[in-house]
Amino acid sequence: RSGAGLGGAARWAALVVGITVLAAIPVGVRAWRSSLVAAGLLTCSAAIVRLSGGATEAHFHLFLALALVSLYQELLPFAVAVVYVLVHHGVVGAIDPSSIYSNPAAVEHPLRWAVVHAMFAAAVGAAYMLQWRLNEDLRDEARLILQSTGDGVIGLDVRGRIRFANPAACLVLGLPEGRLVRRRAAAIFPTLPAHDGEEGAAARVAFETVVRRPDGTHVPVDCIQTPAWGRGKVKGHVLAFRDALPRKQAEAERV
Repeated sequence: RSGAGLGGAARWAALVVGITVLAAIPVGVRAWRSSLVAAGLLTCSAAIVRLSGGATEAHFHLFLALALVSLYQELLPFAVAVVYVLVHHGVVGAIDPSSIYSNPAAVEHPLRWAVVHAMFAAAVGAAYMLQWRLNEDLRDEARLILQSTGDGVIGLDVRGRIRFANPAACLVLGLPEGRLVRRRAAAIFPTLPAHDGEEGAAARVAFETVVRRPDGTHVPVDCIQTPAWGRGKVKGHVLAFRDALPRKQAEAERV
């Protein structure tokens, strides 16, 4: 835009950097810091709009900013975004409408168009919040199933590191989940099958092994390792197991 120049861009960049530094300071509640991030992203959108002279295409950056804000899964950042759009597009639009809008109708009625933009931002936020709730319900259901099952269940990434462990797994292994996550499963399950290529990784495997607990005791376990698929590829594995000692004792008694 005429008159913007490098100086105007530098001022906007300094403002965004300042907000980013404040948001990076590990002080205060998470909602406050995520709101600062939302303000920083909306400031980027405002800078693009102002430096472009209110080009219609520049306003599309707002929806990218809202998509990034949605990653925080909190209401306050979206409220900050809506208020930011309403104030910026309304106040600055009333003072210098040609710097915000290129549409003649918007230049004529900047406040009305600021409300329209804010309503779109609020609608996008509402859609994202609905998506959060649905995902949270699915996660809660999966967590309930994992916590209530009597078998030990651990999730492995493609490198064989533990991502999660349910309470039954922690009980059998004698370790809390915090000490299991990020450990290599092969260090706990000595005969864990190694995968050679995609075919091996995609196979469901049953095996027996003996795990050593931190207290020095050894526990035989029956295991089933199942591939976890995502987008047509194996993204990891789920290892289900149970204490095999009762089964072995019953077999010994029958013999």
